[in-house]
Amino acid sequence: QRHRWEVPMSDEHPLRNLTKDDNLPKVFLTPRELADHWCMAPHTLANWRHSGIGPKFTKVGARIIYSVDDVIAYEKTHNPADKP
Repeated sequence: QRHRWEVPMSDEHPLRNLTKDDNLPKVFLTPRELADHWCMAPHTLANWRHSGIGPKFTKVGARIIYSVDDVIAYEKTHNPADKP
């Protein structure tokens, strides 16, 4: 049974045959993953989001995600160890 939010995929769709064991590049990071990467508390990222500073983020429902490309762009111009 499909959920109402599921979109049927054609047999030719590139994601059709993916499994969770496929080694795909990481495209998004959770706040916990980014905080671990930068050796900081996830709450710091939450404070940055509230203050409108830090890397760009996206809300998907109640979840926050960071694009790896946006994180890399931010790292090129900021040192995450410094306060923005």
